[in-house]
Amino acid sequence: MGVMAEENKAVARRFFEEVVSEGNLDVIDVICAPDYRLHATLSGADAIDRDQLKDLVRSWRSSFGDGRIRIEDIVTEGDLVAARMLETGTHTGEFNGIQPSGKKVSYGSMTFLRILDGKILEHWGLLDMPTLLQQIGGG
Repeated sequence: MGVMAEENKAVARRFFEEVVSEGNLDVIDVICAPDYRLHATLSGADAIDRDQLKDLVRSWRSSFGDGRIRIEDIVTEGDLVAARMLETGTHTGEFNGIQPSGKKVSYGSMTFLRILDGKILEHWGLLDMPTLLQQIGGG
């Protein structure tokens, strides 16, 4: 496996570990390009930028304060990184209009990141929302 592939995997891991799992929003400005775009968001928007990503992470962390992502598989092809993950946490804040249930959640997600020169340019994500909502009493 080439150096670029390993570097891109490291950027992806940093995103999921430091930004999402630890809530370190400053890392977004370091590893996401200025014109970063996240597609297929929970907000229903076509795409969101870096500042909107920070808001999304803040919201997610307020809903699942102990939320963590464990990467199950990660592969690269050119400038793309694909990851299959397991997300866990406790529903401690309002989520999608559902009041905190205190329930533990566990659900799968998949992501594609396009990374160039150590920066995430584009991000596509899909999570198992039906399973998540069922676990917190919203589905």
